[in-house]
Amino acid sequence: ASKTVRFNPRPETHIPDVRFADTHTIHHAENYIAVGPEAAIVTGPFSLQGEYLHAFVNREQDRGHFDFDGWYGFASYFLTGESRNYAAAKGGFGRVTPNRDFDFDGGLGAWEVAARVSQIDLNDGSIHGGRERDVTIGLNWYPNSYLRFMADYILVETDANATGARNHGAESPHILALRAQIEF
Repeated sequence: ASKTVRFNPRPETHIPDVRFADTHTIHHAENYIAVGPEAAIVTGPFSLQGEYLHAFVNREQDRGHFDFDGWYGFASYFLTGESRNYAAAKGGFGRVTPNRDFDFDGGLGAWEVAARVSQIDLNDGSIHGGRERDVTIGLNWYPNSYLRFMADYILVETDANATGARNHGAESPHILALRAQIEF
C-alpha cells in the first residue's frame, strides 16, 4: 500500500544494528520479485551450501526498474566426525547431535569449523546502495544436542557507495561475534 521498498541487510550478524549497504526508500514501487535458488550437499562431516538471490523492483507509471543481487557460499567440517542433518519438514538443517556428548571422561561434544563468503550489490541506475562482501570464519562447539557455543570472525568489505561508511568511502570493519545458544 505504501508503494515503497527498501533493502538494507546486516553484515552476517544481528548483534550490531549497523547496515553498510542500503538502498534507502525506493518510491513508486509497483511490486518486486525475488528469486533465490539454493543448494546444499552433505557428505559425512563435510558440507557445502550456497544461494544466489536476485530482486527485480518494478516501478509504477513507466518509472523504470531496478535489479539487485547477492549470493553466499558456505562450507563446514566437523572435526569430531558428525554430520549436518537435513530436516525436510522445515526445509533446512536440523539440530546437530554429537557422536559423544561432552563429559570429563573424554567426551568432546561436536566441533565444527566453518567458512562463509557472501556479497550483495545494491547499486543499479540511480540507486547507489553500495556493494558489500563479508568473509566469515567460525568455530562451533556443541557440548550436547541442546547447547551450542559459536565464535565468528567477520571481515566486511564495502565500496564507496555503501551508505553505512562513516567517511563516504570504502571501509573494512572487523566483527568478532560470540554466541551461546540453548535449544529446547
